[in-house]
Amino acid sequence: MNKEFMKCALAGSICFTAMLGLMSVKGYAEETIDADTLLLSYSRGVAEVLDANTTPTKEEVQEAIEEAERAANAWKEPGAMIMANVTSYLNVRQEPSTEGKILGQLYCDCGGEIIEYGEDWTMIRTGSLEGWVSNEYIYFGDEAREKAEELGTYKATVLADTLNVRKAPSTESTALGTVKKNGIYDVLSVDEEGWVLIDFNGTDAYVSSEYVDVEFLVGHGETNEEIAERKRAEEEAKRAAEIASNRTTELQVANYGTYAAQATDLQLIAAVIQCEGGNQPYEGQQAIAAVIMNRVRSPKYPNTVWEVISAPYQFTVVASGAVDRAIQRGLKDSCLLAAQDAINGYSPVGAATQFRPISSGRSGIVIGGHVFW
Repeated sequence: MNKEFMKCALAGSICFTAMLGLMSVKGYAEETIDADTLLLSYSRGVAEVLDANTTPTKEEVQEAIEEAERAANAWKEPGAMIMANVTSYLNVRQEPSTEGKILGQLYCDCGGEIIEYGEDWTMIRTGSLEGWVSNEYIYFGDEAREKAEELGTYKATVLADTLNVRKAPSTESTALGTVKKNGIYDVLSVDEEGWVLIDFNGTDAYVSSEYVDVEFLVGHGETNEEIAERKRAEEEAKRAAEIASNRTTELQVANYGTYAAQATDLQLIAAVIQCEGGNQPYEGQQAIAAVIMNRVRSPKYPNTVWEVISAPYQFTVVASGAVDRAIQRGLKDSCLLAAQDAINGYSPVGAATQFRPISSGRSGIVIGGHVFW
């Protein structure tokens, strides 16, 4: 995705340059009771903010000051973004106190929105989880937006039953394949002419914007019930694999497919490689595998391959069913070898835990068509 597209979507409606200028006007107003002097001394600056060529009225000055106050406090208003400032997870509580009952967890690299801001504790919504978190462990305002820009991605969810994926932004262009309803894909950019550029299993491809819903998404927390259900499903899948049984849980089969739910770590990593970078050079395939294993080994992420690749909004090829289909069809030798290299500890990208197509504009280690950081 191009940087301008992301910056515009994250910036919202606040103009910080104007906000800072107006805050200086407010400071002066607090030191004087002479409104005429206020107008005389600051009318030019306020006029610039108001895009006027004449001296503003007292009412316009007051309105500008009030607008500045609203802008200055926007970061803590209901609906404003927050991001976790932890290395593992943050407890979300029923009351604003360390004695409050724990309702769920907000994970590192995940975020949500403010319901009610407090001086020490803030009530947030993250996924289906709502509760209080300590302000000490969350990012607000600019820091939250910067963190979200670093970690979040734009995703396109397919609305049509089936949708052609094309090589160029035209209905006359060659169809590279089809995507199915509710499939989720990384967005690289949005064309004003009605096309969305997506990452289609490692290839840049276009879909009509009329048939997809584009959202900016970051990972979210889980309620205690969701955590328990996820762990139950994972344990069931492990037991099924250990006894070489065809038994898997309904949850994993429904969400990710029978083959993915029963696969070994080696097969899961290889399948993600095949879907994300099957057309990449071998070093690029090794790098994708290394990102997965770097997350498994990092205290900031879950410690199993399945949890890492099925985390919300991370590896969309899992949720879309592409991984399940890849395992069913058979995995390439190169992808299996690259997966084994990563399991053995090899990484051509150091401790990198993120990657995107180079067309995303990110900076980092470039290998083939991806950048790693």
